[in-house]
Amino acid sequence: MTDREKIMKAAFRLASEKPFDKITLSEIAKEVDMHWSTVRRQFGNKQELKRILSKWQAENDLPQIDTRTQIIEASSNVFSEKGYARATLDEVAKKANLTKGAVYWHFSSKQDLFLALVDRNISHQLKQIPSIIKHILSSNDSVKALSKWFESQFTFVIDDENKQMLMLEFITSSREPIVKNKLNDAFSKILIGTELIVQEMQDKNLISNQIHPKSVSVLIQSIINGVIQTWIINPEQIQKETLVSDISHILWEGIKP
Repeated sequence: MTDREKIMKAAFRLASEKPFDKITLSEIAKEVDMHWSTVRRQFGNKQELKRILSKWQAENDLPQIDTRTQIIEASSNVFSEKGYARATLDEVAKKANLTKGAVYWHFSSKQDLFLALVDRNISHQLKQIPSIIKHILSSNDSVKALSKWFESQFTFVIDDENKQMLMLEFITSSREPIVKNKLNDAFSKILIGTELIVQEMQDKNLISNQIHPKSVSVLIQSIINGVIQTWIINPEQIQKETLVSDISHILWEGIKP
């Protein structure tokens, strides 16, 4: 079986279990034990992956995407293209091929929809934490495990232009008190989740106990967010494969036992 056949088989197996919009390139790569870039070459980009899986699900009479998810997915495109201030629910409805009434059935306002989008993106990262902890604690190569962690965080945003622009949109929209509170709560959860990973590593004597886990958590998330913002502004200056390895080695020198 060729690599393409293995990748397509894994992608369709996942598509038989969940909506196409919930399946990622990284998830397929994990299924076939290949690098994410190898999988991406087979599909071109995330949008093409969605198109192929959506078509396959339709041909096999499988449930595809629920209305609420459909609206949130469409809003992701609209908010990233137009920005929060200029986006309208009419545009979201058009993008989702739904009526404006259908959008209002699920979301009371543009702000309500935007906050749901924040929740979705943050929830995706939080769901990864248990598997990240397990992988790092079971790895015989801590630097490699850290590299995998950073890579998963970077690729989640870097490989999707919508997520790049959304990240900036989340930040610039934080002037609104309710959005600011939501972002504060969301990022606090990410910092706490990262702190748990660090604490677990310290408990297992995998890293130094002389550093407060919260400080390491802030440092790691600052690195991740800083690299992503640099990528958005000036991507040609970043060699992702080399950068991830270098960051992991530099960080490891500061936190190793």
